[in-house]
Amino acid sequence: MKTHIQHFIKFAAKELKLSSLPKINLVGHSEDSKKAFGHYKDHGSITVRMVGRHPLDVMRTIAHELTHYKQRSKNSKEQSKEDQANAIAGRIMRDRKSTRLNSSHTDISRMPSSA
Repeated sequence: MKTHIQHFIKFAAKELKLSSLPKINLVGHSEDSKKAFGHYKDHGSITVRMVGRHPLDVMRTIAHELTHYKQRSKNSKEQSKEDQANAIAGRIMRDRKSTRLNSSHTDISRMPSSA
């Protein structure tokens, strides 16, 4: 599953037009002190819980937290940031599915069909 996640991280970064990526920690239950599916830390890292979750759910969480990473320099209200992160993560997941079916895209931007 980690290979698919790594492909997805590259795909989401391209969709979000990120020039760099934060450190992304993929953890289990014991390492997840916030008891959340994922969170973005102010020092620029993302933690995502993988254990007991469907891969698509993990990918959506990564897209959501990468959106927060992109928002880090913007000065917007906290609820506005959360709403935007939810909306953008949903769009990335939708685009992931349609990109996989569109043969005009290069292999790098395509998600594996088993993701």
